[in-house]
Amino acid sequence: MNLRLTALSALVGVSLAAFALPSNACFTVIVGKNVSATGEILVGHNEDNEMRIITSQYWVDPATHEEGELIEFEPAAAKIPQVKKTLGFWWSQTLAPTGYSFSDGFVNEKGVVVVSNNCNQTIEKGEKVNEGGIGYGIRRLVAERAASARDGVNLAIDLVKKYGYFQEGRTYTIADANEAWQLVLLRGSRYVARKVQDDEIAFLANAINITNIDLKDTANVIASPDLIENAIKKGTYKPKDPKNFSDFNLRKAYQLDERTSADWTKERVRVLLNYITGKDYKDEHAFPMSMKLKNKVSYEQVRQMISGHSKHEVRNSGWYHQGMNDICNIGTYDSVVYVLRQNPLFTLAWRTNGRPSQQFSYPQYPLAGAAIGQNFMDPKTGTAAQFHAKPEQLSYRADRPVYTFLAMQNFLDWQHQDYPIFAKNKRAFEKQAAAEVHKADKEGRMLYRVDPAKAKAFLHEFNNYSFHNVLHATEQELHELHHLPIIINSKELSQSSDGTFTVTALSTPEVHMTRVDKEATRFGSPFSNADLEVNREMPKPLKVEFLDVNVADKHAAVAEQRLQKRQKVRRGDAMRGADAHHALFDRRRGVRTDRSVVEPGAMAPQGVKQLAMVGVVDHADDRFAVGDDRQRQAPGVQAVEETAGAIDGVDHPQHSRVGQAGAALFAEKAILRKRALNALFDKGLHPLIGHADHILQVVALMVDGQRLALLIVFKRQLSPRFRQLAGQTVAGL
Repeated sequence: MNLRLTALSALVGVSLAAFALPSNACFTVIVGKNVSATGEILVGHNEDNEMRIITSQYWVDPATHEEGELIEFEPAAAKIPQVKKTLGFWWSQTLAPTGYSFSDGFVNEKGVVVVSNNCNQTIEKGEKVNEGGIGYGIRRLVAERAASARDGVNLAIDLVKKYGYFQEGRTYTIADANEAWQLVLLRGSRYVARKVQDDEIAFLANAINITNIDLKDTANVIASPDLIENAIKKGTYKPKDPKNFSDFNLRKAYQLDERTSADWTKERVRVLLNYITGKDYKDEHAFPMSMKLKNKVSYEQVRQMISGHSKHEVRNSGWYHQGMNDICNIGTYDSVVYVLRQNPLFTLAWRTNGRPSQQFSYPQYPLAGAAIGQNFMDPKTGTAAQFHAKPEQLSYRADRPVYTFLAMQNFLDWQHQDYPIFAKNKRAFEKQAAAEVHKADKEGRMLYRVDPAKAKAFLHEFNNYSFHNVLHATEQELHELHHLPIIINSKELSQSSDGTFTVTALSTPEVHMTRVDKEATRFGSPFSNADLEVNREMPKPLKVEFLDVNVADKHAAVAEQRLQKRQKVRRGDAMRGADAHHALFDRRRGVRTDRSVVEPGAMAPQGVKQLAMVGVVDHADDRFAVGDDRQRQAPGVQAVEETAGAIDGVDHPQHSRVGQAGAALFAEKAILRKRALNALFDKGLHPLIGHADHILQVVALMVDGQRLALLIVFKRQLSPRFRQLAGQTVAGL
């Protein structure tokens, strides 16, 4: 029986509004270069949001635009004239049923990073905007146009002056290798920008963190001319001296106390302050906007910061994450630590596709382009879908790697008694990944001195390797959780559904269903709803019976469940289709019974012009697998799986080449070739081969006429759907 076929894809109903819902929460840490352990500015950011969200990462090429071209993002927002030339940029997209204006992350080819934090509930509510105002356009246009962080700040301010900002309040972090700025935008056309000093660490959750600033310090502060006048007029600031405004505090003057004092806002900053200082800060109104530290801060420590949890969070539902008091919380769907380098190509991003405490962080070079499988649409389609998504674009599909990451984190969230085991594996994985990226960085810089294009191709290859390495490791973790396959006999499930349905869980070699404690069995969704809450009241089955299904002597537990209306459903929250987002849960007797219909995920090989399987490698630690000359122009062909042998030409590496003219990555006889590949793959691939039953397949990518070799570890149990995709010619970048 193919259990995968029993699951119906989830289709999310999409109701588009004039303006999309803002992101619910985020957390940001900025480390000045004099505080950074490596002398490089660090930006750590958790993107926290509501509803059913999936993410994609793209590389958008620089472009030339037609005269008179207008940019349209949100349907009712201002239409903005496009510039003649736009920069290339890395784009991490937030795709939600209603679209999001304020959640995407960007890194452009100049090394400018843009992230943001919701700081709504300000005194600015009735301020007017022009032509619908601007929202999403701020970050997107900074990515397309800004040559530096300061340039990005000025550009954003100019846009706000012209069109007006339609959200109540938000703090943008705009940074490059030389400086980092925090830009507060308020509804209408008011703004404050503050440069984070080189000897500071700055941080914020979801309330304005800028406090006392010197408006006369124009080198480090940029502010609206009427900023103080407006606060005085509205009664939120009363200077002690009418001619001296040194006591002006932006947070107290413009942020409503209900936001500053909200548990989910203050508690997360409190967690970070405790991590940094060892002290317990209780007065949120006295929280500093930054701190000067004696000790240096590493990117690993920033990862720890944005993985933080509060001892004051309530955890009584069976789930570990159930509220917003944690820095790493139930709504964290994307997490990254940027290491900003003088050469933007080598800017490094340590990412997770979800909660950083429950996933492996993996390194990527954003400017080298997204890895295969990091997106399931091309950038043009993704841009069109940002505020006009179709239900099928939000549907669950097993060949989308993002669901493998989400499944793993959510199962671990329920099985949090197993977290110490995962944490050990996580430390080992990230230590190995750090060693690999260090070697890749060294080799890439050597190549850059010879040919920048080859260095970029090399780093892109590393991105592919790193992404699929973490995907494989995640699959292994899922396997270790001993999940049970389930079958749901309902075509439609939602939080507003009534009635009953049955769920069947089949035994596996690891867990026999008759060992399951039926009194402790629950059924529900491990994904958050529109209110960032899990299904905390997962109902007990009405009845549970054990049946011999006579399939390899397996048993099945058939549970009849009753659906009850429990929470108000927002737009886009209803889920059509019973699918792998639902699972059975049981933790008693040490038995793990929560296997989704999602098997260890397959990757979606999209984003290349041609994809062709060219062979199988043994002893990949000794040599780099590339195709022989005669295969260089081969079109995409049906993939074949072999279990032995080597690619033609591998036994004679001096004659192997990558690319149409000589070597695309390495010169034909260059010493760099051997050193680089050993450095990248000898330690990273060898253990993976063992875990994959010695099946290491090599995929040749045809990009702009150049052949790049990509090493990917596949498991035997990959879905037929992926095997079909692997042999197809798919859409280009």
